[in-house]
Parts: sequence; C-alpha cells; structure tokens
Amino acid sequence: ERREAWKIESGGERSLLENMETLAEAEKIEMKTRDFPGQGKMIEELDGKKNGSEGGYWQYWVNEAYAKVGAGSYVPQGGDIIEWKFLGQQNF
Repeated sequence: ERREAWKIESGGERSLLENMETLAEAEKIEMKTRDFPGQGKMIEELDGKKNGSEGGYWQYWVNEAYAKVGAGSYVPQGGDIIEWKFLGQQNF
C-alpha cells in the first residue's frame, strides 16, 4: 500500500479534482487524468504511479471512509481528512 500526503485547502465549491489539479501545478506533482464520457474525469496517475501498475489503483478516502463518488463530484469540507491510497482492485 502506498499513501501520499498533500495539503488541500477546502472551502468554496471547488471539487477535489479541481483542488488536486491546482495542487499538482503548484507543487509540481505529476498527475494525469482521463475523461470517461458520462462519468467525468478520473485521476489515472499521481506522483509517477499509474493505475494498473503493480496491480494498484488510486483511490481516495474521506475521514477514513472509502469515497463513494468521483473526485470531480466531491467538494471537500472544512476539517475533512482526504487520503489518496494506491491499493489493489479488491479494495474498490
């Protein structure tokens, strides 16, 4: 399991994906997304780790609970602790 820690400012109506895009640009974090018609954008690669490599996939958790919506649909709230984990598919 691989976990990454980045500080995300919450507030406003910006989605987690929008916040991650801003953070990636500011902090020079390698991040790639892919657009899935009807489902929106999904993060495919973070910090050099690509979905599917080593049998892992990027997943995010909010306050220790697996997220039930995509990062483009989730708007972080003040106090949220968001974790990105690179885990095997069985954890979806």
